[in-house]
Amino acid sequence: AALAWFATCGHAQIREPSNEQPSPALNAVAAGESVWHASLDRSASTLADPVIVNVPGATFIKVHFSTFHVPFGVIVEVSNPQGTEVYRYTRAYRDPHTIDRQRGDDGVYSFSAMSVSGDTAIVKIFNLDMDRDTPPWNVVIDSILHGLPSQAETGPSSHIEKALGKGSAKPEFACGAAERLDAMCWKSDYPDHYDRSRPVAKLVTARGFQCTAWRVGKENRLFTAEHCISSQEDLDGAEIWFNYEASSCDSSKNREAVKVSGNQLLATDRDLDYALFTVHDFDTIESFGNLGLDVRKGSVGENIFIPQHGLGNPRQISLESDMNLSGMCEIDDDDMYGYGKGTDIGYFCDTTTSSSGAPVISSSTGKVIALHHLGGCLNMGAKISLIWPQVKSHFGGKVPEGDSDGDWAPVNQVPEARYQAVCDKLSCSFNAVE
Repeated sequence: AALAWFATCGHAQIREPSNEQPSPALNAVAAGESVWHASLDRSASTLADPVIVNVPGATFIKVHFSTFHVPFGVIVEVSNPQGTEVYRYTRAYRDPHTIDRQRGDDGVYSFSAMSVSGDTAIVKIFNLDMDRDTPPWNVVIDSILHGLPSQAETGPSSHIEKALGKGSAKPEFACGAAERLDAMCWKSDYPDHYDRSRPVAKLVTARGFQCTAWRVGKENRLFTAEHCISSQEDLDGAEIWFNYEASSCDSSKNREAVKVSGNQLLATDRDLDYALFTVHDFDTIESFGNLGLDVRKGSVGENIFIPQHGLGNPRQISLESDMNLSGMCEIDDDDMYGYGKGTDIGYFCDTTTSSSGAPVISSSTGKVIALHHLGGCLNMGAKISLIWPQVKSHFGGKVPEGDSDGDWAPVNQVPEARYQAVCDKLSCSFNAVE
């Protein structure tokens, strides 16, 4: 019997869309794979010394088993030091896990354990029947993936490049002052907006590529960007984290995330840059609510807000904008060229790396009017009015409602005078325009 481990080094690359427009920045970031050192402690109840994986400052640790051969009665446990996050794997039973097809995983003898939050993971092997001799077993940990302690403004990893071609895209920063704040910072003054952020989740792929996803409708349906999840293989390796937010405004302590793995990819489109999918263990995330769709065309000046996991950080909300006279985020252009002519709306509402896939929510209806996917000030979201006709069959043809739509209190819009003026020298007449 043996427990072996080593790790590989990795890097991320960024790519740009191949169209005739200036290349906007993709909102995504990759975590890292790096060499690590394990300290060993002996425990009488285990078959081998526990492996303690520590990457100082890491936001999560994810262990990959390149070999997993255990007999009945033997259990492999991956946990955080506090024992509040524990995943167990046996020959017949598996807690949530992910499959990296590019690495040759089959989900039975090779797979990744679900990540544990924080900078330390502990791997233990137990014999459930201590009265019997332990049969031969072989478990090999060949690498780990860890969340970077300080996310850089970089683009997606190389496995995404195939979608839109080679190249580099400019990093994205805040439009004006940085006004993307922890979700909890808005809870007191904007409780409805905070509530509409709860169905929003962080997505982490097998390559450590991080994006934003969200529940749509009451059934098992989620959206993200296609450049984050473009194939079933991508989804097989993905984790989706709900409830990942700071415990209070600007706190360094986070709530315990509820993590599920990707299940079935239902629909994608490259030009509109969306992916619709399902997850395993759906019942564990139902309590976080769901968003409805606003399938009309948004109008210039309409207020919006964007819940997101920028830089892979705990959930944030962009709501205010110093780039708009109203002081609030709003649609600044309703007919932009994203990956196709007229596919997007544009806004100065702050987004950043890994905000891709976030819902752009109308402050008038509390429903999603666009799916954020590009940056550059103006930042851009693909129009739900164009996405809906492609996905409506997955909702029985009925536009999905959000769980709190009936309680949504519309935010007062800044009045806008619309009129025509006809002047003859110093004399002018005015007519209202609808």
